[in-house]
Amino acid sequence: MSTRRSSFDIFSEMEELMERMRQSMAESVGDVRSWRPQQSAADRHGLLALEADGEDYRIVADLPGFETEDIDLRFDDGRLTLTATNEVETNDEHGAHSRSRHVSESLYVPGTIDADGIKASYQNGVLDIHLPIDDPVDSHRIDVD
Repeated sequence: MSTRRSSFDIFSEMEELMERMRQSMAESVGDVRSWRPQQSAADRHGLLALEADGEDYRIVADLPGFETEDIDLRFDDGRLTLTATNEVETNDEHGAHSRSRHVSESLYVPGTIDADGIKASYQNGVLDIHLPIDDPVDSHRIDVD
């Protein structure tokens, strides 16, 4: 005789699966300061490459053909977002021509970052971003009166 499954059993199974996945990811990442990306910058397919550098993270993005004013870089809630738009219009004897290029990518940065200490520079088509790692606040005991 087979037992009949409740329609809510699927949610319990999903919850168990999610918990196993969470534990597996926590075990594989370990301490955030020792985390290293699995791919080298040369092997990546995205625009942004994250590298851990002891005291900070370094992100490098190749953006040839853009000007500094074309680049919008934001850090919010642990996520770095890069958006760049370049529009060029030319007029010649054959008429008016326009060309535009837009890139956008977002990257989650593990750990706690000192947002006020983030620095970015752009030179020769390469955007170089330094995100200083902030020491996490140690937990401490609070006496209750």
